[in-house]
Amino acid sequence: MDKSISRNINIFDYQLLLIPIWLGNHWTHIAIDTSTRQIRYLDSGGEGGDQYLLAIRRWLKTEWKRFYKDNAPNWRTLPSMQCAVPQQLNEHDCGVYMLMFMELQTDGQDISMFVDEGVEDARK
Repeated sequence: MDKSISRNINIFDYQLLLIPIWLGNHWTHIAIDTSTRQIRYLDSGGEGGDQYLLAIRRWLKTEWKRFYKDNAPNWRTLPSMQCAVPQQLNEHDCGVYMLMFMELQTDGQDISMFVDEGVEDARK
């Protein structure tokens, strides 16, 4: 039985992978761009996310081995503080920020386009 979370899907066929992360009291996420080989940890609360970046890097290497014979490529990892992530203004909007960041990314926009004023409308 295949124990991979991606089953028989080759994740490298997709340019953008968005992985939500629940930290017990805070939402954040990782964005993987397979075309640029870049992994970004995006946290509106300001944490770096090094342990999650390392875990995702290991997962990508394992996934690569499932589909390709050559060595896995090197992935550039960017913790939150290197990504210019807009920071939430309170302690309870992290989920809204994460979803709005993801929406921007799926539309091909950078999260620097994020505007705080849209949070209240998004919560409704």
